[in-house]
Amino acid sequence: MAHELSNLELIQLCDSERLHRLPGANWIYFTDGIKSFVNQCRAFWILDEVETAFASSLSVKREPFQIWTATVTSDRAIIVSATCREKTPVFRKTLSCRQFPFPNFEFWVSRRVISLPGEYC
Repeated sequence: MAHELSNLELIQLCDSERLHRLPGANWIYFTDGIKSFVNQCRAFWILDEVETAFASSLSVKREPFQIWTATVTSDRAIIVSATCREKTPVFRKTLSCRQFPFPNFEFWVSRRVISLPGEYC
């Protein structure tokens, strides 16, 4: 596996200079920090799950700001969920076993841009 990011390295991924378009989804973008994260952790499924949620869920589409989390369970499944600012759930999905280097990972989606919390402005 490629070099895994430490928590300190993850915190230092900030100050994006450009946005990247999600292939096949002209309406979703992601920052340099998310690009680096998914590449190093081989977690491209994160981008896929956000795109799928936007394409299939009206409650996700309607929320301008969402807090997303990926949480690894004891049986190595990953629960991907999103809440709005008021902590109201807008999306939840359980993914089968996947390798993921963090027990919990939080990222944000604001106005259809996926970013690390440190990149949000």
